[in-house]
Amino acid sequence: MSMSPPSVLIVDDEPLARSRLKALSERTGLFDRIELAKGGREALEKIRKLQPDILLLDVDMPDLSGLKVAEFCEGLVRMPQIIFTTAHSRYAVQAFRLEATDYLLKPVKEALLREAVKRAIDSLERDRIDREPDLDQRLWVQDRTGSLQLIISDIEWVEAERDYMRLYLPGRSYLVHQSMRSL
Repeated sequence: MSMSPPSVLIVDDEPLARSRLKALSERTGLFDRIELAKGGREALEKIRKLQPDILLLDVDMPDLSGLKVAEFCEGLVRMPQIIFTTAHSRYAVQAFRLEATDYLLKPVKEALLREAVKRAIDSLERDRIDREPDLDQRLWVQDRTGSLQLIISDIEWVEAERDYMRLYLPGRSYLVHQSMRSL
């Protein structure tokens, strides 16, 4: 059984670029729902609220860069497929480090957008089929070097410490400012 058509959130601070991407997205006929955001901060709100399947994400925005938005998405249980849309090729390496599905240079061509969206849909479909309940669940924690992603099935036991939890893994532990109830 194939999945229903995906939803997309188009994020771009330039009104013309936003409306052009919306028109191209409508022409592909591949989307169930098309939403718009005028910048990175609005994108974060809409991602939390709408949980889009695919992001068409500009990189260079004044309030919060598309790369920062993509970093935020890495911490989500259900990460959207990200297709960067930008006028600058210099961000490509960073974009792929953030596991972007594709990287399209502006002005975006309809055929390339269609290919990228089909790749994103294939990836969403694979994720849906391959997902194993415990192995795929991850948790972000902070340590001295920054953020770290733990696979939940690696956690041996958890100890409550008021508003904190201590997560014990083989040979190490992490203190997380989160209650057991919230986990």
